[in-house]
Amino acid sequence: MDRSAAPAYRNCYAFPALGHARSREFGLFRVGGAGLSNLLFPWARCLVQSRRHGLRRISPTWFQICREQWVQHSPDKRTYHDLFQSAPDEVSGLERLRLLATSKQVSEDRLGGPISDGSTVTFQGMEGYLAPILPYRELVSAELLQMVRRRHKRALETGFSPDVAIHVRLGDFSGGNPSDGNARINLDWYAGILRQLTARLGRLSAAVFSDGTDQELAPLLDMDGVTRASFGSSIADILGLSQARILITSGSTFSMWSSFLGQMPTVWFPGRLPHPVLEDQRSEILTMGELSDEFTARCETSLQREARAIAGGVETDGEQARDMAC
Repeated sequence: MDRSAAPAYRNCYAFPALGHARSREFGLFRVGGAGLSNLLFPWARCLVQSRRHGLRRISPTWFQICREQWVQHSPDKRTYHDLFQSAPDEVSGLERLRLLATSKQVSEDRLGGPISDGSTVTFQGMEGYLAPILPYRELVSAELLQMVRRRHKRALETGFSPDVAIHVRLGDFSGGNPSDGNARINLDWYAGILRQLTARLGRLSAAVFSDGTDQELAPLLDMDGVTRASFGSSIADILGLSQARILITSGSTFSMWSSFLGQMPTVWFPGRLPHPVLEDQRSEILTMGELSDEFTARCETSLQREARAIAGGVETDGEQARDMAC
């Protein structure tokens, strides 16, 4: 990574403050928080800017307690305490707690200007989504894979690679205009996209990842070649979705991270993609249902490729990304 244009700071730190305005940070855990995919945005910006500015990272507080998830009896309590391990170059343990309690904290928007020695630069929120980190995709992808605990990498280790992955978000999405960020997309849209792909490309295997019930997903699960898939945790399912050759999204940040990691041809409902996710933006399409010939050709090319690159060489990729950053 080229840091020539970015000023370096002496003896300063970087901390991804994963909570929001209504949550509270207690060092070992947080009370209140968002879904994992939303939390990954400040983590990723922290990673990129720490490498650009020579900041030493303080490990994030992943463990959170969300009252709403318990009150609503949600099967996913969103605690995230067992998903990741600290990176070797992160500050952890007692030194981490000391810094969080005593160091001066400044916002990331201060980067580029004067910051006093010993300060901690904090990163918070989803500003820009993936746009600020898209140029650093290889670094972010490799670092994420390095910190995911092995039991959540089953999709990578088993060679899971469906022709099509479909992410259907139902549980905490509401009704209303599906172009709105938190509204459900009708299952007929997903089914129609899959039928078009099958008509143009031949019989395809498709895996559905969803928080819905089998009954709710019946219009998809009853289609030829479609099965349901889950690897047991939010990060494991993001990695599973990233292994597909073609992705049909729910329009959520969960889908966004899967597409970012996999860089496969991706279908979005109009209004649900705030910023580009793919390095080759011609492989992203926003459509009410019709697929272009150019996009279909890119899907055909993706189907002919070897197993997705993210599935192999996790340790090597991480080492290469660290070498690039030095």
